[in-house]
Amino acid sequence: MPNVTIYLPDDLAASVKGAGISVSPVCQRALEQEVKRMKATTIEDKEIAKAAQRLVAAESDAVTEARADGRGWGREWALDWASPQELRKMQALTRQPGMWLDNRIRAYVGGGISRHDEGPYESIRQYLEDSGFSLDGYAEDAVKAWWGAFEDEALETYEKVQEAMRNAKVPTEARADAR
Repeated sequence: MPNVTIYLPDDLAASVKGAGISVSPVCQRALEQEVKRMKATTIEDKEIAKAAQRLVAAESDAVTEARADGRGWGREWALDWASPQELRKMQALTRQPGMWLDNRIRAYVGGGISRHDEGPYESIRQYLEDSGFSLDGYAEDAVKAWWGAFEDEALETYEKVQEAMRNAKVPTEARADAR
């Protein structure tokens, strides 16, 4: 067995000698316990790091899934439910400086931003309600990702519809010539 030297303060050394304590077995037990504790801590730290990585990935997956889900719902709403006024209001809200997503979400689902009400967005509320949609269970980041994607897709769809409407318009002269 190798020899290890330990140093004790004078008063502790005197107390240990006075109590008749054999230093070697006491130190061996204390060191064994400390080594076990450190191994357990290292294993625990690795497990915690692994769990943290898993949870970050799951949260990222939830945000990605929410974003994709929101885009689908936004497209459907814009194509099948939204009124031109609602789409124009949504467009204006997203371009308004200082109109953060939290405020816009309140306008869509809560009946307005304030008593002056920038909405109403009744068709969004009705569409989601009729479809049985719920954001319950989504983390806050995922909810914001869903709504941001909902808006983005609804507005992109609206822009495409507006372009199609411009292209579909036939000039007055062409209609007169066709008769």
